[in-house]
Amino acid sequence: MKPTYSIVLTLAMLSAGPFARAAVLASEDFTSYPPSTNLQGLNGGTGWSGGWAVGAPGQGYLNEVRNGAPLSYPNDSNPGGNYANLAAGYGGPSFNYIQRTVDVGGAFSAYNDGTRVGADGTTLWGSFAYNNVGGLQMYLQGATNKIFSTPTVGADSLYVFRIDYGAANADTITIWNNPDLTTWNPSSTPTTTSSNDYSFQTLVFVAPNSTNEGRIDAIRFGTQAIDVVPYTVPEPASVMLIGLSGALLVRRRRTRG
Repeated sequence: MKPTYSIVLTLAMLSAGPFARAAVLASEDFTSYPPSTNLQGLNGGTGWSGGWAVGAPGQGYLNEVRNGAPLSYPNDSNPGGNYANLAAGYGGPSFNYIQRTVDVGGAFSAYNDGTRVGADGTTLWGSFAYNNVGGLQMYLQGATNKIFSTPTVGADSLYVFRIDYGAANADTITIWNNPDLTTWNPSSTPTTTSSNDYSFQTLVFVAPNSTNEGRIDAIRFGTQAIDVVPYTVPEPASVMLIGLSGALLVRRRRTRG
């Protein structure tokens, strides 16, 4: 008996091995810090070359760890508990930021272009949970700042991005804002895509004027989507079941015929 297409497909998929998570390159969930602590100099998480720097280190309420309104996102168990609170104004500066430099020569060594993250031919995934009131921006700080605004206001949200580094700094960033994690996968239609030089060494979150405030949590960088986005992927047993079901259906139809 010749093997059916379904059986061949199943064996091919199984021989490719299970979907595996690589080590996350960098992460920060703020859980190692006491609430009400100013972020200046805090050095938890992994994959960073130093601690947090803030725009107003003497103004604790502008840049501090909080846990009074933990972030959550459907089907993502990573946010929750402590988070970073960032605000502008309120007696402090009208432009405020928190920033942290990634470990370019260590955790990100495969992406090291000699100065920054951005080696030609590499792909980097990132994500973070957020909630903003009035506006919140992410900067990728390299030779110049590349600015990305978070569009959702007043709701717990998820920002996912992929950077494909091309030759001669011809890079592409693909962004999914608030993806439905029950249906999302790396080929899902993005919110936006743009091209520029996206090499960087520092991640910055900015509240750009006196009306803006935001919460940030679950910052993640990885080599593949599954490292930063907890979407559903087929387990090997599920793949086998699908393939065998198809094979039995084909055999039953031939028997009846």
